[in-house]
Amino acid sequence: VKTLQIFINLVLSESSSSSQFFDIKLNKLQIKSKVLIIAGSDSSGGAGIQADIKTVTALGGYAMTAVTAITVQNTCGVKKVIPVKPRDIEDQILYTCKDLRPNALKIVMLQSEKVIFSVLKSLKKIKTNQS
Repeated sequence: VKTLQIFINLVLSESSSSSQFFDIKLNKLQIKSKVLIIAGSDSSGGAGIQADIKTVTALGGYAMTAVTAITVQNTCGVKKVIPVKPRDIEDQILYTCKDLRPNALKIVMLQSEKVIFSVLKSLKKIKTNQS
């Protein structure tokens, strides 16, 4: 029986980086460990899902994603955040996990109570369907 491990990264300041989180929490990744990243997209590529994909890949893992928001930003700042509907986030998680079972999760940028409950609901479904 596989254990679904949930890692929640609480970003307390802009100085916290995804790379630091993975270096600390996931430095024991096995080759081809599958990490489901539930987070926002950073159009500048310096943070968000883009940075997490780079980190997981550099550590020898396989990155899977569910996008919670799309940003309009560059290295100087964020101009706009476009939220993804909770049902669409849930669909991304459930459909991706139908054939690729994650060994670990990273969850960041859940921008509303509805999104939080949607993600929890989908993770419970994944855990329930494990065998």
